[in-house]
Amino acid sequence: MGKKVEIKSRFYIICSAAVAFIVFILDTIFLYVSPISAKPDEIIYFKEAMYILITVCMYMHFRSTHDVTLTIHGALKQIFSSLLFITLIYFIYLAINFFEGPVFETGDEGETLILNFNTVIGVNVISYTVLYFFTRIVYLMKILIYYKRKRNTAFFFRSFILLMLLTSFVFLVQKEKISFDMDDQNIFNLILFWTTIFSLIVLALRNRWVTYLTRKEKWLYFLISLAVILYFQFILFEQVLGGDGFKNIQAQSNIAYSLVFFTYYFLLAYTLSSMLSMLFHLPTARVFDRKMREVQSLHNLSSAINSEP
Repeated sequence: MGKKVEIKSRFYIICSAAVAFIVFILDTIFLYVSPISAKPDEIIYFKEAMYILITVCMYMHFRSTHDVTLTIHGALKQIFSSLLFITLIYFIYLAINFFEGPVFETGDEGETLILNFNTVIGVNVISYTVLYFFTRIVYLMKILIYYKRKRNTAFFFRSFILLMLLTSFVFLVQKEKISFDMDDQNIFNLILFWTTIFSLIVLALRNRWVTYLTRKEKWLYFLISLAVILYFQFILFEQVLGGDGFKNIQAQSNIAYSLVFFTYYFLLAYTLSSMLSMLFHLPTARVFDRKMREVQSLHNLSSAINSEP
């Protein structure tokens, strides 16, 4: 990484941290000024704008540090490590606040109120951490999705990102919470939400990299995928993201909550799709490995012949 690129990368991450600190100060002030009252709309929209800025800075940070030599295995390792970091930071927070955990209360209009300073720290740290690593995961998954990509892969990826942002913005303006319980939503919201979910599912099927894994790698990643699915359900969803409604993040920012909501289910769908693809390719994995060795032998022979004077 060049010096200019490194400076640019640090600038973006420092900017995101600085904006997050401003949000933390604002939450702290509001906690002591009016702890049991809903925030004015101006404050809410200002915070949402700050989280949009944080997300943009994070995206630019990962874009500026993109490693063109990163392999499929490298991307997978970084995705797994990101998930583990989210969990580690959350449980460190729980250990520090063992005797007094997060305290929330539901306001008159259904909004989530934060009632003590420990909770202010918790929702800010968890929201920033989860948003950072989920943004990183989406960027890494782009490497997997674009591997041996089809002509329309880029279109589906950009469509998913745009639909996710549009849906998040529409639900924010209407002061609605994104969830699969959409019984009381208008027809426009329903169409927008399920179109985003459809694009998510279509994109989750783009896993051609699975075909090029060796038989041993297919077995290894199949077992890892199974462990990740269990991790999603019993640790990441139930504990780190606060169970129903992702309460820790939802209490802080609707935009952050919406982005994490879609990214979580995108990652879950992609893991399931890849796991099933590995299972499907396992019976023919030995034949594929033999063919790949033959191709490699022919390539080595051709290189040796061409190198002779």
